[in-house]
Amino acid sequence: MNDQLTLAIVVLGLLVVAGIFIWGKWQELRHKKRIEAHNPRPEADVLFTPWPAGGVPQVRGHASRGKAARDTGERREPGFLEEARDDFASEVLDEEVEEDLFSMQEEDPFPAPDVPSWEQGEGALLEIPLPHDLLFSGIDAIAALDLVEEVEGSAFMTAQAEILQQIEKPVLWAGLNEAGGVWEKARAKSSYRRWRVGLQLADRAGPVGGNDFRLFARALQRLAGDFMTVVKNLPSEQQALEQAQQLDRFCADMDIQIGINLVSTAQVFPGTKIRMLAESNGMTLGEDGFYTRRDEAGHVFFSLANAESERGFVAETLKSLETRTLTFLLDVPRTPRGGQTYRQMLGIAKGFAKTLGGRLEDDNGETLSEAQLNQIGEEFVVATQNTLEVAGLSAGGTLALRLFG
Repeated sequence: MNDQLTLAIVVLGLLVVAGIFIWGKWQELRHKKRIEAHNPRPEADVLFTPWPAGGVPQVRGHASRGKAARDTGERREPGFLEEARDDFASEVLDEEVEEDLFSMQEEDPFPAPDVPSWEQGEGALLEIPLPHDLLFSGIDAIAALDLVEEVEGSAFMTAQAEILQQIEKPVLWAGLNEAGGVWEKARAKSSYRRWRVGLQLADRAGPVGGNDFRLFARALQRLAGDFMTVVKNLPSEQQALEQAQQLDRFCADMDIQIGINLVSTAQVFPGTKIRMLAESNGMTLGEDGFYTRRDEAGHVFFSLANAESERGFVAETLKSLETRTLTFLLDVPRTPRGGQTYRQMLGIAKGFAKTLGGRLEDDNGETLSEAQLNQIGEEFVVATQNTLEVAGLSAGGTLALRLFG
């Protein structure tokens, strides 16, 4: 009797376990189908543009210009060595870039629909292009995470904060505002169902490293697990690191800062006169110790430094300040309308020289003639910014400010 009861209990237990297993599998299949319905697999990667065989557009004859400045951390010298005498501006303007890694294609492969896409249903939402000023596959490794339901930005972006905080390069978040049918920079208090997350591949500190990329990929996989979705379109580690190296080499060539020194020819420059001239030319003294001229939006045009003091200008000591050397500085890739801005800076520098009694020199102590000053503007400012424009990285624009920040 006991044996029969034991056998019955065992059989009943096995039936219960089998039933639970079958029910679990049915729920898993049901949930998987639901996710796939909201996350159709694209035929091609719409967010990552692979780097062409030709590499980044290069500026011939000046391959080491920016790299040297990055390695030493010093300002680039706009002197007149043999290299600077090459016809750099004409070369850049005439050279046809065979492989443009950054610029937008003439015909958008993912054009916006003729009618508002958010009015065309679920499929049409996938056609809304991601604006390059948010995330751009030319400078970011981008992944897509599409959820079943909307999630508040604060919850989604901080879910894997412990891992993401270890990454040195910027991580950027974009969410699709389905009500307006536009992608936007993800906000903590807004909710999104479609997400795009990017890892910036390079900046002035250099290219992204393998450890950063692996941390980024791991965080995305865990994030996908947390919110029951999948990671799509993220490039492989090899692809991302090769792209980062090419991007860094290109940026090194474009990373130029112009410095024009104003050196006293007689008496020292008094701080009170420097302040008067700077302020009358629209320059304001910042906490960084520089007098800086900006536009109405706050973009920096150029700055004035006290070359004889590491602290720069200090408001409290301007009355007693005396110096023999000032430096006008222009950060080429970060300055909008570089040619025009350089001419403005040069005009102000000449005004300082006339009022204070000084001459304009390069860092080698050589006096700069009018022809040489114009040559600096053409070769190092205009030509460099034209190359950036061809690459889709307008000087002073959102992408350039990220890369050269």
